[in-house]
Amino acid sequence: MRIALHSGLAETSGTEYFAPHTLNRLSRIMAVAHGGQTLLSATTYELVADHLPAAVTLRDLGERRLRDLLRPERLYQLDAPDLPTDFPPLHTPDRHANLPALLTATVGREREVAAIAALLRRADVRLLTLTGPGGTGKTRLGLQVAANLLDYFASVYFIPLATISDHHLVASTIATALEVKEDADTSLLESIKQHLHDQHTLLVLDNFEQVLDAAPLVAELLAAAPQVKALITSREELHLYGEYEFPVPPLALPDLKRLPPAAQLSQYAAVALFIQRAQLVKPDFAVTNANAAAVAEICARLDGLPLAIELAAARIKLLPPQAMLAKLGRRLSLLTGGARDQPQRQQTLRGAIDWSYNLLTEDERRLFSRLSVFVGGCTIEAAEAVGGEVGLPILDFGSSERNGGQVITQPPKSAIQNLKLNILDQLTQLCDKSLMRQEEFDGEPRFMMLETIREYALDKLAERGEAEATCQRQAEYYLQLADQASAKMSGAEQASWLLRLERELDNVRAVLGWALEGSDAETALRLCGTLWQFWLIRGYLTEGRSWIMQALGKAAVISPKWRSSALNTAGILAAHQGDRMQARSLFEQCLMLRRDLEDSLGIANTINSLGALAYFDKDYAAALPLYSESLAIMRELNDKAGTSRVLNNLGLLHENQGDYQAARALLNEALDIDRELGDEEGIATELQNLGNISYNEGNYVAAEKDYRQSLQFYASLGDKQSCSNLLDKYAALKLWQEQPEDAVRLLSVAEAIRQAIHITITAEEQDEHEKAVAEAHAKLNSAAFDAGWAEGQAMSLGQAVAYTLERP
Repeated sequence: MRIALHSGLAETSGTEYFAPHTLNRLSRIMAVAHGGQTLLSATTYELVADHLPAAVTLRDLGERRLRDLLRPERLYQLDAPDLPTDFPPLHTPDRHANLPALLTATVGREREVAAIAALLRRADVRLLTLTGPGGTGKTRLGLQVAANLLDYFASVYFIPLATISDHHLVASTIATALEVKEDADTSLLESIKQHLHDQHTLLVLDNFEQVLDAAPLVAELLAAAPQVKALITSREELHLYGEYEFPVPPLALPDLKRLPPAAQLSQYAAVALFIQRAQLVKPDFAVTNANAAAVAEICARLDGLPLAIELAAARIKLLPPQAMLAKLGRRLSLLTGGARDQPQRQQTLRGAIDWSYNLLTEDERRLFSRLSVFVGGCTIEAAEAVGGEVGLPILDFGSSERNGGQVITQPPKSAIQNLKLNILDQLTQLCDKSLMRQEEFDGEPRFMMLETIREYALDKLAERGEAEATCQRQAEYYLQLADQASAKMSGAEQASWLLRLERELDNVRAVLGWALEGSDAETALRLCGTLWQFWLIRGYLTEGRSWIMQALGKAAVISPKWRSSALNTAGILAAHQGDRMQARSLFEQCLMLRRDLEDSLGIANTINSLGALAYFDKDYAAALPLYSESLAIMRELNDKAGTSRVLNNLGLLHENQGDYQAARALLNEALDIDRELGDEEGIATELQNLGNISYNEGNYVAAEKDYRQSLQFYASLGDKQSCSNLLDKYAALKLWQEQPEDAVRLLSVAEAIRQAIHITITAEEQDEHEKAVAEAHAKLNSAAFDAGWAEGQAMSLGQAVAYTLERP
C-alpha cells in the first residue's frame, strides 16, 4: 500500500470531471514511492502545511525528476505516529540528464510521443529525425519523448544547435553538454567517442537544419558507440544511411462543417492548446457557444501549427475570437509578440518561416515563391509549367501550337528535359526543408503548402516583382488543362478528368479571381465556357453561372468565339436550375454569334438546347423541328457525341407523347453510340431514361435493373443532380415494395442534395416527389417518418448511393 497526494485543476464536460495532466503527475509521484510510504507534491504541501496536527510532519525529500515529466517535482514524505518513516531512496531514475524544464504542459501529442518512443526502443533504429516546418513543435515533442525515455536510457542529453551556424562547432557543442574535455593527446571528437563508447545514451540534437554539413559527424559517433541513439529535430532530414524520418504533423483540428458542442471542442489538440495559452493571459477565457465556431476556425486557418496558435492565443486579451478571426486575412502581421525568453525565430510566425527561407538556394527561393499562386497544391506538371524559369511548355502538343492567335514555340527537348529535372530536384529540396509537403492522390504526387507558409511565399513573390507574370502563366496552364479535359469529356477518360478538375477547382477559382480583378474577362470566359460539363455534372451550377455572368458583365471587347462559348455554358446552367427564361435569352444570343461565325457544331448544339427548353415547356411541336435540325447537322459532321445527345432528347420527346416503342429505339441507338465512345455520363442518362419507360409500363424489375446501372455510373462521376433524381425513382420503387422506411430516407437525401447545389426539378418531377413523400408519411407514424427524414438529411451522397445499392 502506497499513497500519493497531488492537487491541480480539473475541467468539466457535462457532469464529468477530467484532469489528465494532474492525474499524470500524480501517478508518476505514486510510482516512485515504497510500500507504506505517503508522498505529497509541492502543490499539495503548500495547501496543507499550515493545517496539520502537531504530531504530523512533512519531510522535504528534495526535487526529483519523474518519468515522462519534463518539470522536476519537489516531494515531501508524510511522517506521523504509527506510520513507518524509514524507507530506501525513492525509485526516481538515477540517470544523467540535462533536459530543460518546460513551464507549460505538452498538449495533444500523446500519439506522436508514443510512436517516436516506440521507434527509439527498437534495436534497428539508431538515428531518428523529427522533421517539419517552423512552428510545428519539433523541439517540444523531442523533449517530451526524451523525458519519457529517462528510465530506458542510462543518460539523456539535450543539445541545442540553434545558436550556431558553423558546422565545425557541433562537436564542441556536444562535448559541452556531455562535460567532455579535450586534452593534448586526443582530439575532441575522439574524446567524445571514448566517453560514449559503452554508454546507453540518447542524444537529442535540436535545430540541426542549419548545420547539415555536420551530419557525417553524427554517423561517426553512432558507429563508434553502439549503444548510443540520436534523436534529431530539423526542418530537413540528414540524408544519412539508416536514418528514420518522422514528419511531425500539425495538431488535430475539428471538422468546421460538423463542429461538436462547445464543451467537446477541447478534445481537439489545436483547440486545447489555444485554450491553454489563452488562459495564461486571460484566466477567465473559456470556449462558449458564442465563440466556439470562431475558435475552431482560427485554429484551422492557422493550419494547426502550435507556434501560430500560441501567438494567436496571446492576443486574446485584446481581441475576442470573433474579432481575431476577422484579422486573420493577414496572419503574418497579426502573429507577433511571442515570449521574450523564446528564440527570436519563435517570437513571430514570419521569423519562424524566415529561418527556413534563409537556408534555400536562390533557385529554390524563386520556385518557392512562384508556387505560392497554387491554392490546394499542384502536380509536378503544373509546377514545371508555372514555376519553371522560361520556356517550359505547359502541355505537350508538338514543336509549336497556335493558341488564341499566337504561336507558342517550344525550346529543344534536351533543354526541356534538363529544366524539368531541375524543377523536380528543387521540389524535393523544398519538401526536405519542410516548406512544402508531398501527398499522393491515385498514384500521382501533389505538392502542398500550409496556408501560413503560402502567405509568406506570396509576399516573397511580390517582393521579386513576379506576381503578375506568374499568375499569367498559371492562367495559361489551366486554360490548356481545361481544353484538354473538354476533349476527354465524351470518352472513357471522363471520370478521371472530372476527378482531376475537382482537385484543381481551388486553382481554377484562383485563376478566375485573378482574371476578373485584372479586367482579363476573356481568360475568365474561356475557362468558364470550356468547363461547362464539369460545372454541370459535379453540381457547381450556381458557382459556374456566377463566374460567367461576372465575366460577361466586364467583357467590353472580346472574341465572338469565347463569348458564344460562355453564353452557351451560362444557358445550360440556367436551364438546369429552372431559369428557362434567362436560358432562352442566353441561347438566342449564342446562336446569333455562332451563325455569324459559321460554327456548324456550335449551331447544332445551341439548337438542341433550344429544343430542350421547348420540350420542358411542353411545346413538343416546337421541340421536334429543332431536334431534327440539330440531328441532321450532327450526322453531317459525324459528331457521334452530339448525335447521341440529340437522339436521347428525341427519345424523351417520344416517351412523353406516349410512343414508347419509338422512344426505346432512339434511346438504344444513343446508348450504343455512347458505349462505343465510353461516355459514362451519356450511358447513365440513356439507362435512366430507358428505366423510366419500363417504370411507366409497370415493369418495375426491368426499371430497377436500368436504374441500378445508371446510379452506379452517376455516382462514379460525382453527378449530384442526376443521383438525386434517381434516388427519387428508387424511393417510388421502395413504396411499391412496401418499404416506406427506406423510401423516406431516399426522398429526404434527394431533397437535401438539390437544396445544397441549388437546382430545381420540373413541375411533374416535383409533383411525383411530393406524392411519394405523402405516401411514405401515410404508411408511417409521425415519429418513424421524422426519424427517417432526419437520417436522410444527414446522409452524404456516397452513403445514400451505398444504402440504395446494398438494399435491392
